[in-house]
Amino acid sequence: MKIKTILLVCVLVMATNSMVYANEEEGNEKIYYSENIVDSGITEELDNGEIDLYSVTSKIDWTIKPTIMKSGPEFLRKKGEKVKINVQVSPHKKVRVGIRGTYKTYIETSSTRTVTFVVKETGQYRFFVENKSDSTVRVVGMYSK
Repeated sequence: MKIKTILLVCVLVMATNSMVYANEEEGNEKIYYSENIVDSGITEELDNGEIDLYSVTSKIDWTIKPTIMKSGPEFLRKKGEKVKINVQVSPHKKVRVGIRGTYKTYIETSSTRTVTFVVKETGQYRFFVENKSDSTVRVVGMYSK
């Protein structure tokens, strides 16, 4: 019984984060999915700046300290719709870039990247950047909403 319990816990822990490869459009970029919206040891900062309801893209120019996940304003996406992201990270330090709703979808990068995420379920989403380094980073770019 004890072994079954340990195995079940291991399976559940492994199931909370998974990785798949995106299609050819993204150049086989590793795309991660996580049910943990804000990981342990990370603090979320919300950027609820001005929202242009008529614009299909939002520009970002964020300075993000270590252990911070910065998130933009919410936007509605329907299942099957796409969110395209283009970012440049400086200095070249590891960050996670993606969208989050009831789960988190992201890539890991330390440079310039363009990726397109396909929304898995209809709902409210936020664009986010999570600084995984021990240095402050600047992230500039845009995302479709």
